[in-house]
Amino acid sequence: ANNFTELKGHVFKKFDEGTLLQVLCADMVERFQMFVFLLLVTIQNWAKDGRVSNQAWIQEWGPMVMFVFASELGVDWIKHAFVTKFNKIEPEVYNRYRDVIWEHVCNAWRLREPHRVAKHIGFVSLPLSVVFLRVCYHTLSPAELERISHNWLVLLPLAVVWWLVCS
Repeated sequence: ANNFTELKGHVFKKFDEGTLLQVLCADMVERFQMFVFLLLVTIQNWAKDGRVSNQAWIQEWGPMVMFVFASELGVDWIKHAFVTKFNKIEPEVYNRYRDVIWEHVCNAWRLREPHRVAKHIGFVSLPLSVVFLRVCYHTLSPAELERISHNWLVLLPLAVVWWLVCS
């Protein structure tokens, strides 16, 4: 139902190239949030099933997660196809959008201000970070949390990636 509402809300509106960039950025944020939420649901189901990650569990759970993510990608693709067609926007505009976003990333990296990219695309990291930490804290047992905290070789790269993405 949410995907149909998204299609209906965007397809029949008038867009120019600047507004389409905002829609593209919102889609990027939505995909990242969906990835994090699917990861959290996977962690919770893994914990509920007794922390068994055998081949059968992966074969049962993996396609469901991939279907949810693929359906979101498909709806976004259809939405952008209709928007570009009905507003007579050339598809090459997405190459310019890629260049603009890449320029923001490079400038933020050079200036050591990663929050600039998040601000440009409209990503607010604090609520997502709090939800992620809270779900992990309540899902994982104290022994698992302690084992994870002692394995700093795994945590350090994950923390750096999380900081780069969410700051």
